[in-house]
Amino acid sequence: MQDRSSVSTAAASTAAVVASHGRKATSSGTADPGRFQWGCRDDVLCSLLGLGVKSAASLLILISLGKLALAHQQRHGHFHELRAADLLQQQRLDAAMVSFDRQFQIGAEQRQLRDDPQWIAPDRRRVVWVP
Repeated sequence: MQDRSSVSTAAASTAAVVASHGRKATSSGTADPGRFQWGCRDDVLCSLLGLGVKSAASLLILISLGKLALAHQQRHGHFHELRAADLLQQQRLDAAMVSFDRQFQIGAEQRQLRDDPQWIAPDRRRVVWVP
């Protein structure tokens, strides 16, 4: 059997724990009736609210990162298309430069007649101006 002092000590400590959740204790150990402190249920509610805010912020960050990654991939694709078009134009320019340089070599007029892909009707005459 327990003695009466240990039961009253346990009850007093339980009451102090319950009181500390409801109100803030002062330095003298008594509850301060003027100040309200959040209860245990309110702590859980605040924790859930904080978890919800953090989850929403994390979701917003993930969505933003996804959109940025998609935009980066699209821009990267456009860059490759432009680079391929630039390479094609550069090849055409190089071919035109070589053709232009060949125009001023010895025997260029005969080569021009031979290499020209344009079809000329047999009843027409071609005029080649020679400097």
